[in-house]
Amino acid sequence: MISYLNIKENEYRSTLYGFLYSFLIVSFFILSKSFRDSLFLNNFTKEDLSYLYLITPIITGFLVWFFLFLLNRFSLTIKSIVVHIFICFIASVLLLNPTQNSIFLYYIFVEFQISIIAILFWDVLSESFTNRQAKRLFVIITSGGFLSALIVGGSLSYVSQWIPQDKFVLGFNFLIILCPGLIYLLIRSSFKKNEINVQSNNTEVLLKDIFKNKYILNIIFITFIFSIISVIIDYNFKILSFEKFQDNPLELTNYFAKFYSITSFISFVMQLTLSGFIINRFGIKYALMILPVLLFLFFFLGYFITPFIVVLILKGKEQIFKSTLHDTSMHILWMPIPSFKRITIKPLINILLKNIFSSLSAGLLILSVYFNYTFIDFIPIAAILLIILIFLTRRTKDYYVKELIKAIDDRTLSMDDVSGFIADDSEMLKIIKSKLVKENKNRFFILSLLDRTILEKCKDIMGEIFFDSDSKTQKIILRYLVNDHKIISSDYLKEQINNDSKIAIESLDTLCKRNVDDIEKINEELFYIDNDSLKFSACNNSIKYDYKLKDEARNLIRKSLRTASSLSSLIKYTSSSSYLFSKHEIIDLVKIIDYDDFLESLKFISLNNCDREVLDILFERLAQGYYLNQNVKKMFIKISNNDLYNFLEYKFLDNSISDKVKKLIIDIIYYVDDEEYIAIYKKYINLTNFNYEILEKVINNLILYKKKNSQYFKDNSISNNLIEKLFYIQYYDINLLYQLKKAKESNKLITEFYNNKIEDASRILMKLIYFFDESLFSKNLQLSIFEKKIYRSKVIDVFEESLNIEMKNKIIPLIDSIKLREKNNIGLKHYENLGNINLDNNFLEKNIHQDPWYDFIILTKLYLEDNKSLDSSQLLNNRYFKLIFNNLNFKEEDISNQFNEKSVINNMISNLEKTLYLKDSNIFEGIPAKELIYIANVLKEVNLSNEKIIFNDGDIGDSMYFIVKGNVKILKGDIELVTLKKSDYFGEMALLDGESRSADAVTCSESILLRLDANDFDKIMYSNDKIVKGILSMLSNRLRKANELLNRSK
Repeated sequence: MISYLNIKENEYRSTLYGFLYSFLIVSFFILSKSFRDSLFLNNFTKEDLSYLYLITPIITGFLVWFFLFLLNRFSLTIKSIVVHIFICFIASVLLLNPTQNSIFLYYIFVEFQISIIAILFWDVLSESFTNRQAKRLFVIITSGGFLSALIVGGSLSYVSQWIPQDKFVLGFNFLIILCPGLIYLLIRSSFKKNEINVQSNNTEVLLKDIFKNKYILNIIFITFIFSIISVIIDYNFKILSFEKFQDNPLELTNYFAKFYSITSFISFVMQLTLSGFIINRFGIKYALMILPVLLFLFFFLGYFITPFIVVLILKGKEQIFKSTLHDTSMHILWMPIPSFKRITIKPLINILLKNIFSSLSAGLLILSVYFNYTFIDFIPIAAILLIILIFLTRRTKDYYVKELIKAIDDRTLSMDDVSGFIADDSEMLKIIKSKLVKENKNRFFILSLLDRTILEKCKDIMGEIFFDSDSKTQKIILRYLVNDHKIISSDYLKEQINNDSKIAIESLDTLCKRNVDDIEKINEELFYIDNDSLKFSACNNSIKYDYKLKDEARNLIRKSLRTASSLSSLIKYTSSSSYLFSKHEIIDLVKIIDYDDFLESLKFISLNNCDREVLDILFERLAQGYYLNQNVKKMFIKISNNDLYNFLEYKFLDNSISDKVKKLIIDIIYYVDDEEYIAIYKKYINLTNFNYEILEKVINNLILYKKKNSQYFKDNSISNNLIEKLFYIQYYDINLLYQLKKAKESNKLITEFYNNKIEDASRILMKLIYFFDESLFSKNLQLSIFEKKIYRSKVIDVFEESLNIEMKNKIIPLIDSIKLREKNNIGLKHYENLGNINLDNNFLEKNIHQDPWYDFIILTKLYLEDNKSLDSSQLLNNRYFKLIFNNLNFKEEDISNQFNEKSVINNMISNLEKTLYLKDSNIFEGIPAKELIYIANVLKEVNLSNEKIIFNDGDIGDSMYFIVKGNVKILKGDIELVTLKKSDYFGEMALLDGESRSADAVTCSESILLRLDANDFDKIMYSNDKIVKGILSMLSNRLRKANELLNRSK
């Protein structure tokens, strides 16, 4: 049964929780709605009901928005507890002693109940399942609701004989409190882990788009007309039902419950059987037209048949077709809208505008009561509205097709969200097939977007376009036409192999899968050809398909590894299951291949060939690389065991290991996602010395993990002693910084170091306090709130509200925008011994070695002021000194030489002077000096006399320049564009696009320039994200200024 339902083993529990959740809430909806309608109709007039249609959507919409706004900061589990307890409490109060006022309020409150629980239900499912799981599992989960509708509606009349209806509904209000437990279980077993949601504020643009886009306007008009018709049908259904059962309120409730249960069951059956078929066979236009056409025909029956029967049929059709064909078709209509627009516009129309339209529709009901209209009087109005609706749905197809084509052409169509619907949409399939035939250039893009379900339905077209498509497209098509001998013959594939075409490898693979008669011979003949890719693909096939020469294939692979030949092809075309690498083969291989091949080779790593020695080499290579990919993640998950844990722990807690390796370990722990590895973080937090950047990444990961599994931290507590330790360090550093700024000759680099250190520590402290304080953590704050200064006042407000007095008095002065002197005075109150600190503390041993950059600048200062010699043992472990050694081509044994020491000092001073210069230029002003020294290290000093040409218009752009001294003219022909002076820079675009120079650059006085070559800059860019951010900031400023100039000219 489970396999028939297509539920995977790890999805059993989550699907069951979702099914039970759906069962509970739909049972609750049917009971509450049936009892509510009966109670109201037996105590109020139809005039009162018409007014309720006016105010209920507005009040409900506002209450839902306000309630969700208040609970926005909390997790879904907390939100659900509050919502369900609130609903249970208010409903109980209103039902225990029903009066005219409480019945009136209960009518509105039930609408609020249904709306907010439904929103919560879909939010929970969205957080618990991926998009692809949703396509398979949501039908099964929501079937719990349909089942409950059948059971509850069918059994209510029998239950009412034993339990009064009001008591039964009241009891069910308490039963609904079980829902938060199911929500907790769903969230805990969530398949969507560590996803980051990014929301952008595009409201202004999108609101304009609504009224410009005819397609979206058409959706609004359909929603508007359908809202009016739904209100007319629902109103008459309730009034006529009451008139039929007014002498028996109990029977009226049972009637409503049976009606909703039967229509829900029919809807469920129809959704499973007919909806997809109708949409697929007739297209979205006719799927949308079915309901309005049926309603149009049955409305006129009111002239010939009892209105009660007609309205019953109309309401039944609306209930059945709206939740199936209509809603599915409306969902498909949203597909062509780009996702960044859809996430804003769709809720706006489906929630806000829909409620407004429903309220406006109530105006019609109020008039009908005033003029004493009956159902017969509504027929002409409904007929006119339905004719308009049919017209709107007819033209929807044209708009839909145009919007769909535009989305495909603009490449804004998100297949991941909607591919499950595309396969059932004949219009979409027709458009895709048409574009595949007509647009050769877009074929690869379109086929890459589609999933297997859709591609299976496009096989005929893929066969048609195969022979005139490019090789990339042909490779995709071959995957799906493996067994289609008539479309792509085996002889054709053999010809591709013989001609060594671009699809030769895929052709060989297809022939192997087809198991053609002479395949072993064909495969064997490729063992000794010149094409390495085809050769190793053949070797892999021999092993994979158990051909006679499989041992020969393994020998060829072994030989290639021994001779280190054709390794790139071997790695790419040999599968991990075909050849089992030994430990020594792995070591020899990863040492000599380039980084991209190295990442590809990680598929060969397993528990059988991976030990500490292999791990050391892997980490060495990964730390040298400039990116990680899924292969890294898969490998570490595959080899996760106690040995890996011990290795990571040893490396992470070792002070001699580079920060780059430690960042890599943090990523790996995140990949492995095993709570056992959290113990490594616990030990790191308890270290005496730590790096702030690493510590912050550790805390970020701890926060993310606690959000997923708070129980782990209840069972495995972490010491919060680090908070007090950081408080002391902060106020200690503030004291030193305050004295530095008071000093007459303040060192800019030391001052900047302390400013940055204090800012970093403040950020870490905020996160630590958030992590350890349970009341704060329950607010479910985003990490960005602590990282961006624009949110600092918000953080202070939250801390003021949640923290105890002692904690508030320490943290808030650190993050508040008060003067440094005030912060220092507050520090002296908390820690009296800070009064004994003076500037000499900068040169204490514990301070000198607190950070490699600080070490570097302090030792330079000591050498200049006290003429102290350098300790070579200190230099060798400092990455900034290593930078200089590499620049001077020094070996380790060269450093102790006195002459060489002088060279190191001179280079240090030169680099620091250049760094200070870069720091003062606006292009790099936001980047810390310790990052800029990497650029300073490669800057070349250029001395030029007056009227010297630096470059000419049209020259190849290969460098940019900073002006240290003098002036430079930028000329276009004979026209002087600008004169640049000290601290200006020019030629920077050459570093980014490599285009030729667009003007002349000439000195107009004796000048000293610093030149940054493009090749040097590229190397730094690949390894330093902070510099990348600085360059992006510079470009955005340049673009902003260009826009300002353009706006002025307009």
